[in-house]
Amino acid sequence: MAIAMTCLPRTSGNPENCLVLYDRYGRTVPSYSKVNLFWYGLEGFCGPGDGFSVAEPDTAAGGLRVGAMI
Repeated sequence: MAIAMTCLPRTSGNPENCLVLYDRYGRTVPSYSKVNLFWYGLEGFCGPGDGFSVAEPDTAAGGLRVGAMI
């Protein structure tokens, strides 16, 4: 099992629209911050992420590669 959650962590600038993935042991797998933002509503106050990552959470079935989009 893995759990994904979204949050608005504060960085050195504005907060980012972020997705964090936790593996079955509760360890954080590399997160993703939305890169392409809409410039209206709440997202207009967010800063962009700096790239796209692939995460490899530890699962009972073995290795698994996943990407995330918000």
